[in-house]
Amino acid sequence: MAGSVCDRGGDPMRYLIVLMLFPSFVLGQSISGYSGVVEDGSVITITGSGFGADGPTIVLFDNFQRGTGGDYVTTSANVGAWSWIHPVYRTKYVDEGNGNIAAVSVDSLMHQMRVVFADSGSSSIFMSYKMKVPAGKHFPYTFAEDSLSSDNAIKATWLMDGPSGEISSNPDLVVPNWGNGSFWYLHSNDAGVAGSGGPELGRLGTSSQWFGFTGTRWNLLSAALDASSTAFASDGVVYFRGMSEEFGTKEFNFNDVVLANQDNVAWDRCYFPGWTRDGDCSPGYAPCDGQAMLYYDEIYIATGAAAKARVEIGDSSVYGSCTMMTICTPTGWSDTSIDVTVHNQTFASGEDAYVFVVDAAGTVSGGYAVTIGASESASITAPTNLTATKVE
Repeated sequence: MAGSVCDRGGDPMRYLIVLMLFPSFVLGQSISGYSGVVEDGSVITITGSGFGADGPTIVLFDNFQRGTGGDYVTTSANVGAWSWIHPVYRTKYVDEGNGNIAAVSVDSLMHQMRVVFADSGSSSIFMSYKMKVPAGKHFPYTFAEDSLSSDNAIKATWLMDGPSGEISSNPDLVVPNWGNGSFWYLHSNDAGVAGSGGPELGRLGTSSQWFGFTGTRWNLLSAALDASSTAFASDGVVYFRGMSEEFGTKEFNFNDVVLANQDNVAWDRCYFPGWTRDGDCSPGYAPCDGQAMLYYDEIYIATGAAAKARVEIGDSSVYGSCTMMTICTPTGWSDTSIDVTVHNQTFASGEDAYVFVVDAAGTVSGGYAVTIGASESASITAPTNLTATKVE
């Protein structure tokens, strides 16, 4: 804000009191408190102001915690359900040994899952998911630990409008693609969509790199897509975030991207992963060392005008400084109150963390301090014995 509130004229003391009593007057959306216990599986109510009237329509959320390591993944999920799991190369649960269960999506061969949205599709999508290469294993098409491939290796997710989007004229987007050994990027099999090898979403060996191999080794990938109703219009809006303990948060924003080759695109299905080079174990590729492996976890997809609205818990009070984060699933949403189910396999009990509310426009609140495993009353007691100093 250029200048201070006092520049508006009148008695500056009045404005100082307003700022002290009503911080949302200046800050916009804000969290004032919560009720409930911040722990895995619990429901908390977040109170505040400026959250917006509408929350997201969640198509799917799956953190795989219902499974047992070594068993096949089922179609059930925390919210929604998987529509299809590859019947031959079936996905299995993996127990990381620390209480977390994930899905093995690559173990030299690709194990693919698909969700078809219950509605007729949407031109506005938000997705978030975690991906890691476990210690001692390799990124697909790579024959060394802790490195990315020098060539085309994986389409991390593949979003489509209708069946067979990868081989037909139906709109499709890869979010993101590791396809040239240098950088992640938005990709499509449709000519003229998403540009040629871009937009870039994190380049190896630069300040925009985010994929990491240290700490828990989990990488959080999030994307919001808003497509024009007109084919080949260059006004599609893209937000992408990559996050890891090694490199922190890297965010990318574009508002001039061609996102569809048809009018009125309505993405209605997504594959996890979209495609991999199978760690070189596919016929016709170089010799296979059998060490490629990728885990996926906390897969979340929302659609509609409020797709970007969400609640997340991070490890920093500054949203863009987080190195770890987990997403919650709202069950009730209003401008002043949000009910969410907490999903936490990220933070230990007693650990300090911060809750963020993102509204339908993608605006992020300040971080609200919480303690994992602890509760707080959402009621706010009015301050007493308030004094004010007149600013001359």
